[in-house]
Formats: sequence, C-alpha cells, structure tokens
Amino acid sequence: MTLILPSLWFFLLGAAMGSFYNVLIDRLPEGRDVIRVRSSCSSCGTKLKIWDLIPIFSFLFLGGCCRYCKAKLSPWYLISELTVGTLFVGAFHLFAQNGNVLSLIGFLVLWSLLFIVAVMDWETGMIMDLFSLLIAVSGLVFSLLARRSIWQILLGAAAGFALYGLVYVIARWVFKREGLGFGDVLLLGALGCFFPWQQVILLAFLSAYVSLIFIAV
Repeated sequence: MTLILPSLWFFLLGAAMGSFYNVLIDRLPEGRDVIRVRSSCSSCGTKLKIWDLIPIFSFLFLGGCCRYCKAKLSPWYLISELTVGTLFVGAFHLFAQNGNVLSLIGFLVLWSLLFIVAVMDWETGMIMDLFSLLIAVSGLVFSLLARRSIWQILLGAAAGFALYGLVYVIARWVFKREGLGFGDVLLLGALGCFFPWQQVILLAFLSAYVSLIFIAV
C-alpha cells in the first residue's frame, strides 16, 4: 500500500517528461526553439493552452483530436507518455526500494536520454551528437559519485568507441559505405561512461541483434 502513491507520482512525472521529450524530438532536428515557442496544433496552427497539454488526460479527454479544428492527433503522443511513465515507475521499483537513490536518478537520466535518442533515430535516422555528449557527461558524473575510478570509466568509454569504431572502419573499407553511422560509435562510447567495459561489449552485441530484428520486420 505504501508504494502506491510514490509509484503514481513517478508515473505522472514520467508522463510529463515524456510529453516534453516529444517536444525535443519534434523540434531539435529542425533547429526550432524548445523553450520559448509555445506548442501549437500541427493542423490548424492554434496555440495550445495549458489544459490542452496535460499528459495522457488531455489526449483521452479530447478523444485524440485537436480541441479547435478536430483534426486527429497521432496516438504516439499518448504512447510515449505512457511509455516514459512506465519506465519511471520501473526505475523506482528497481532502485528506490533498496535505498539506492543515486542509481535511481542516474538511470532516470540515462533512460530519458536513450528514449529521446531512440525515437529521434527512428524518425530521422540521425543521432545528435548533443545527446551522446549529455550521456557521456552524466555517466561520468554519476560513475564518479558511485566511486568508480576514472580509469574504469575511460576503459568503458574506450571499449564502446573502439568496438563500434572498428565496425565503422571495416564497413567503409569493405563495402565502400557506412555500415552504421558514426553517431552510433559516439553513442556506444558515451554509454561506456555508465557501464563497465564488459557490459558495454555485451550491450553492443545485444543491440546488433535487436537491429537485425527491426531490419527483418
């Protein structure tokens, strides 16, 4: 019973963050302002009010339509808010119950950045260097706070960069084109700031299998 209210709080926080992540995903690749420009309907251009932007509830209350022009909204807005909300609750149950607040915050940051990267990559085929940098810096900070040595962090980053860097170079040499984007190389190197080098190598192989599944589908 005592976990219901904090779980609900984390879910609502995650849903709100998921709504903001959609703004970043939509605007950053196009170079648009993400802070000062108010959200508007993509169909009629009407500036949206605060009650039009309440995560999950606004979408459901309006029946997935714009309040002003009645145009259908993408269900992705609802899906992403539910997904990030669920991720936040999952992180809470994984770490907070053990009193590991540092790991909880670290993984909330990491999962949030990876969610943005994954969706942006899916929609645009691009991984912005900004997010690899943010993952690397946050990984460095949280790893140092968790008392990992700087050499362990550098080894993890080097393992990720070297592994995908090797694939990148071999693909360019053999196929005369990129086998994967250089953004993937930077991303795996950045993840090495969060994880030991052994886990980075495992992560690289797992991500390759997941990519093959998406390609096959």
